Amino acid sequence: MTTRTDNAVDKFYPLGENIRDSCRKFSLHHIPKQRVYASLFGGNLKNRMRGQHMRIQKALPEHIDIVRGIVRETIEAVFPHYYPRGAVDYFLEHHNESAIRADIDAGHVFILRSADEVAATGTMKDGEISRLFVLPRYQNQGLGRRLMDFFEHILFRACDEVRLDASLPALSFYRRRGYRETEYHKVKTKNGDYLCYYMMCLSRQSAPRIELEINYDGRRFVPLQNTPNGEVSGETVFSYHQEGGKVWADYSGGGVVKGLLTGNVKPDYSLEFAYVHLNDAGDVRVGECRSFPELLPDGRLLLHEAWQWLTGDESAGASTLIETE
Repeated sequence: MTTRTDNAVDKFYPLGENIRDSCRKFSLHHIPKQRVYASLFGGNLKNRMRGQHMRIQKALPEHIDIVRGIVRETIEAVFPHYYPRGAVDYFLEHHNESAIRADIDAGHVFILRSADEVAATGTMKDGEISRLFVLPRYQNQGLGRRLMDFFEHILFRACDEVRLDASLPALSFYRRRGYRETEYHKVKTKNGDYLCYYMMCLSRQSAPRIELEINYDGRRFVPLQNTPNGEVSGETVFSYHQEGGKVWADYSGGGVVKGLLTGNVKPDYSLEFAYVHLNDAGDVRVGECRSFPELLPDGRLLLHEAWQWLTGDESAGASTLIETE
């Protein structure tokens, strides 16, 4: 990941001369169907689109009650079927509010939204996945798998193996993903009950190929960089919508009075669309674009775009958009 993506999103970066030169020779018909970003995705498009209303994002301090509620509700509903009461209480105390808050403040906690509700949560830090919980009413719908796909994809960028502690309810789930037990632990609780769990590990070599799913609905983007012949800037905001394989967005700000784009989501989750906008000078500009997504470690998307004007000088350019929180 380049250092530019770590800067504030409202700062605008012009591209270098070498990229400008290549953009002058650009043709949309020469864009390859697959890019390095597309290697993160795969499988059947129809099946992947079924998760279009699910989204993973980093938990913010205001999500503390939501995350704590998911953890407590899931433990109370599921764990008594596997553990004595003393062990259940131990789990509740281990995942207390202070521990959750510290992880949220450190940027380690993520939440998964299904439609309008936060349905699951998980924590990722130092090569380890922990505190993965899915609300009982959302279980057996693939939400835990989606969180694990995301965590493993991020962690295997920097780690040769991923570790986790598995409670008895989750043991078979992790085994199906290829995790193997490395240690067995038994803890005696305050009232004399015992809590048993396994430490597990998955190596990069043993991990199955992860097919991430992307949906653009409800996402907002701002330009991070653009070539000089473009008209959007760091003050332009794009609001995306998606329904099935169709995508559209409205955008404005930063020299654009009002703009609209519409197009298709390709099997590799890249976008192919046409756009039209009215600029501050009163000119109507029309163009076409191919956009390739890249997943950032915090769950946001980066869009690498190659575009060409269909009005005016019909020049080509390249831009990068970053998703806002």
